[in-house]
Parts: sequence; structure tokens; C-alpha cells
Amino acid sequence: MTGFFSKKGRAIILTGTIIICSYLAVLAISKFQLEYSLKSEYDENKIELLQTYPSERHGFAMWDFHVRTKEIWVNGYSPMYNTELHIETERKVDFN
Repeated sequence: MTGFFSKKGRAIILTGTIIICSYLAVLAISKFQLEYSLKSEYDENKIELLQTYPSERHGFAMWDFHVRTKEIWVNGYSPMYNTELHIETERKVDFN
């Protein structure tokens, strides 16, 4: 039997699947770490909005984030492979 259903083809498919799943797991873990860092930094109970998503502006392997509380709005980015926070804008808000 030839093609992807041979032993060699199955090994290639299995290896590719393992690599893709590992990459997705690393992304999920890094996103959870970033959200945990942001919740620690900006009092979890006061956060009204927390968004994290892959960055289009800062290149590969970066997350963009938005945090909003009643007092402050923060935008920034963070590398996917550590918990460094880079704040781009921090705006105090007064709705009174």
C-alpha cells in the first residue's frame, strides 16, 4: 500500500498532528498566563472587560490585550512565551 496510508505516511500524519496540538497547547497556556497576570495587576474583581488575542500589529508570537475597569482603560501587548506586559496606552476614566 502506498501514499498516506502506509506506515511511513501514518508516521508523518501522526508527527504533524502532534506538532500542531503541541503548538495549540502552548498558545492556550500562554494566553491563560497572560490573563492571570492581567487579573493580578488590575484587581480581578474590578475588571469589567478583559480581551486577549493574537497581535496583528506587533508580529508573530505576541498577544494584544485590552483591560477596562471603572477607573482605567489599558491597551498593550505581551510576548506569547513570557508574561512581560508592554503598556501602550493607559487612560484614567471618570464617568461622574
